[in-house]
Amino acid sequence: MRWISLVVLLWSMVSVGCSETEDDNGCVENLDLECSPLYEPIFSEIHQQTLVPSCALAGGSCHSSQGAKGGLVLEEEQGAYEALVDNADRVKPGDPACSGLVVRLESSSNSFVMPPGSPLSEAERCVLRQWIAAGANP
Repeated sequence: MRWISLVVLLWSMVSVGCSETEDDNGCVENLDLECSPLYEPIFSEIHQQTLVPSCALAGGSCHSSQGAKGGLVLEEEQGAYEALVDNADRVKPGDPACSGLVVRLESSSNSFVMPPGSPLSEAERCVLRQWIAAGANP
């Protein structure tokens, strides 16, 4: 009986994307904002240096107009900004720890982390965390 309960518990943790870095509210614990960013944390740089090459390259990337996973298209700067910031589940200006984007970027779960298969470097994730902490301005 204990074996079945353990299996059920483990399966439920896997199926909801449980991560050691997330707390019960879906926020990232102990988020480092004093990190060293790869480049200046402004949206035009984030879009050009991270979002387009890692997430939105035309021709099949998850967030290109062809892929549009989760309804999110990141190819054009203004559209990408609006899609991220106008959806409070994706980016919560001033609150990177509870922004869905950061939760996905910081996840330790291979089935939940973005981008899949090739997570961003710490310095690249740092840029996004600092941008959101500063208010996620365009």
